Amino acid sequence: MKARLQLERHRSRDRLKTPLVRRGDVLVEASWEAALDLVADRLLRARERSGSLAVVHYWFSGSMGLLKDLYQRLFNLFGGVTEPRGSLCWSAGLAAQEADFGRVLSHDPRDLAAAAAVFIWGRNPVDTNPHLVPFVEEARAAGAPVVVIDPVRTATVRRLADRHIAPRPGTDAVLALAVAGELLRRGVYDREFCEEQAAGFEDYARAAAGLRLDAAARACGVVAADILFLADILQTRRPAALLIGYGLQRHRRGGEAVRAIDALAALTGNVGRSGGGANYANRHSQGLLRDLSGEEFARARRFFPMPALGREMAALRDPGVEVFFCDRANPAATAPNAQEVVRALRGVGFKVVVEIRPTDTTALADVVLPAADFLEDEDLYHCSWHTYFTWATPAVRPPGLAWPETRIIRELASRLGFGEEFTRTPEEWIAYALEPLAARCPGLAPGGDITRLRGTFFPNPAAPAVPWSDGRFATPSGRFEFGREWGCLEDVRSAALGRSTSGPAGTDAWGAEPGPGEAGPGDRPVFHLVTPRTRWNLHSQFFEEALRRLSRGSGLPPAYLHPRAAAGLGLEDGETVVLRTAQGELKALLVTDDGVREDTVLLHAGGDLGLARGGEPTSANLLTPDTLTDIGLQAAYYDCTCTVSRTERRPGRAGTAGPATGRAAGPTAPHRRTVSRPG
Repeated sequence: MKARLQLERHRSRDRLKTPLVRRGDVLVEASWEAALDLVADRLLRARERSGSLAVVHYWFSGSMGLLKDLYQRLFNLFGGVTEPRGSLCWSAGLAAQEADFGRVLSHDPRDLAAAAAVFIWGRNPVDTNPHLVPFVEEARAAGAPVVVIDPVRTATVRRLADRHIAPRPGTDAVLALAVAGELLRRGVYDREFCEEQAAGFEDYARAAAGLRLDAAARACGVVAADILFLADILQTRRPAALLIGYGLQRHRRGGEAVRAIDALAALTGNVGRSGGGANYANRHSQGLLRDLSGEEFARARRFFPMPALGREMAALRDPGVEVFFCDRANPAATAPNAQEVVRALRGVGFKVVVEIRPTDTTALADVVLPAADFLEDEDLYHCSWHTYFTWATPAVRPPGLAWPETRIIRELASRLGFGEEFTRTPEEWIAYALEPLAARCPGLAPGGDITRLRGTFFPNPAAPAVPWSDGRFATPSGRFEFGREWGCLEDVRSAALGRSTSGPAGTDAWGAEPGPGEAGPGDRPVFHLVTPRTRWNLHSQFFEEALRRLSRGSGLPPAYLHPRAAAGLGLEDGETVVLRTAQGELKALLVTDDGVREDTVLLHAGGDLGLARGGEPTSANLLTPDTLTDIGLQAAYYDCTCTVSRTERRPGRAGTAGPATGRAAGPTAPHRRTVSRPG
């Protein structure tokens, strides 16, 4: 589906085809020479007046091509600038696995065939990783039960699950520790691994075994039988593959959640064993490719947490921000606390955005540089799921005056005075980056000619199919590291005493059991707000397709609420409602769905603020907080509570349309007035 949408985006009539420069309140067409001269002039003036740190370079994962790292090289050669650290979506889990294993590695997907049980924890591969599904189905057909742990009855639950357990959002660490505690009390765990190949086991075991089953069940919003069931499967079905999703670590204790699941895999003998693994992501190429970012060239660098872009950038001093340069990203729509982000961007004197199509961020820019897309550019790609590389070559020419980004970088570098550092062609840059891997694995490029790989896809021969099978870990101790401190246990104790465990305004309060009956602002019930992906969109890309399929012609993003929760508010399916959080509010189409917990509202991530296209905003990030996770400097998007209230109906639109189209994520039960909930 998303591949087809990439083609539609490639052919879109609103592709940016010429540079744009702001004249007053509008962006007007300009030549490349004029646009780049202006950008270079403003960069040089900012550096001369205030130093290179007065420039913010913001980027993320709009393109996963390796050669896009040359932007970092450009700004490091410029002297070093102010940059984001952390991420919006996955760095809490990365930091967790780096702490536990020393590196982030997953099993080859084909290894699932050896699994005796499969746990899909906070992950919805049917919608967001469909290439994984056949491997899960193969394991299931061979007799491996599939257990899905997710607050929502997703498409994956309907298609793959033999058992679905729906914990309260944000309680995954408690659930994993509770299962571990039960196994420890039974004495059924891998003693040899825990005592000889791990560190910190005694502290971990003491914490897990001391967690009472009834207290854990209450905190997680499940029944004790669910915890016992998970323990039974992990005791009797080994090896067990744990497939960990990104959603469960988008909470303030997100890193702790992943560390608790890692520990559960280690406790049960599923680390380093075929058919097992704590499979979160796969950074198999780390340290095997030559770094193109040129960090050694920077004379000064300054960092801020990426999720807190709005408040952090507005607060930067000595120097303040004079130039904002953005590539591979659309922060106005994708960063949390969107209103604060827009305010901060509007406060910057000069903004440059490299893009393919108009976005909320280009609407705020002073210069927009049109870029080629992945079908029009040469680059090296690798992903965090499998271990293959793709050396892509251009299939077609860019439209109009759009340029490959390597050319944009080269031309800008020339104007900044260090063009000699960017004389390599894209083919030469990729071969240069692959040299360390080719030297380590001579069979990769027979005869030493790396360019033979150009235009092909090929496996990483250095990537293990089963990580850690030799029992040696990349941690400082050389052992698997059990977490020693578990802050979530304090939340359990607070919940048992009836105290709220809420953090800053608008963040999670699961200890207080939000939902119908728990008063929020204005005496309205408070709900957890979760914002997963649909099967059609990638962050802010393609969200119009999701709306077309899910909004019933209203043009509003659907908000999914359990029928009993809706009835408690006096609301009906199809009404237009307003969701409110500490950050802002958003109009939505109410869709009742008994696959959502009664204490939870589901609103899909994606959408925009309407700055480029006009009209009603659709972005969930008007509601999400810029709270950080415990580790990894990541956005705790799901650490958010909201209220739901009625607004005026829109005659002929919301509330009058028939059932939504696009049930590709799976059928709904005949008695339910719902659409499927991709996430």
